[in-house]
Amino acid sequence: MADSGKTAEKDTEASQATQEQQSVVSRVSNLPLVSSACGAVYNAYSSTKDSVPLLKGVMEVAESGVRTLGAAASTGSRPILDRLEPQIAMVNEYAIKGLEKTLTPILLEQTRQQIGQV
Repeated sequence: MADSGKTAEKDTEASQATQEQQSVVSRVSNLPLVSSACGAVYNAYSSTKDSVPLLKGVMEVAESGVRTLGAAASTGSRPILDRLEPQIAMVNEYAIKGLEKTLTPILLEQTRQQIGQV
């Protein structure tokens, strides 16, 4: 019986450590309202890309450019990000605390539920 109490305590500590390691961006993107809205935008984008051949070529070129720019920006900014890591971690911590305080029921609902209420 004592072992199950220790196991539960370790699981709780591991869960808290995982939450602390999450960034505020990943926490926000996992909110049901945000993730369902992103899914709706992705579906609209994919549908448009598949149904309009002329736009498909333009969109693929734009996607390739964004990937290239993203890779270059990531590589070029690495030294700056490494140097600012402590400050970024502190801002992330404060942002997560603020997010937890301001979570409202509307943010925890799916997009379709929100549209249905309007």
